[in-house]
Amino acid sequence: MNKDKYYKTSAFYLTVFLIAKSIPLCDIERSDHEKLVFVFLNSKKLQDLIRSYNFHEDKDPALKVNFRKTEKAIKTLKSLIHD
Repeated sequence: MNKDKYYKTSAFYLTVFLIAKSIPLCDIERSDHEKLVFVFLNSKKLQDLIRSYNFHEDKDPALKVNFRKTEKAIKTLKSLIHD
């Protein structure tokens, strides 16, 4: 995979946040030590959301997500991880 074309993270809750914000998950990779790496197509929107997740205040509107989307993202990821 092209390094700049994709964003990879092992952070589960960041991944949940991104999926809840309608960023599609491209792939899940397993490292040599069975650590999971979540892969997203890189974009300005993705980078802006990551910056918001990591550095904005808790009450920032950019961090608000629909709880149903969050719950669905968690269930989907768990299903993908354990299959």
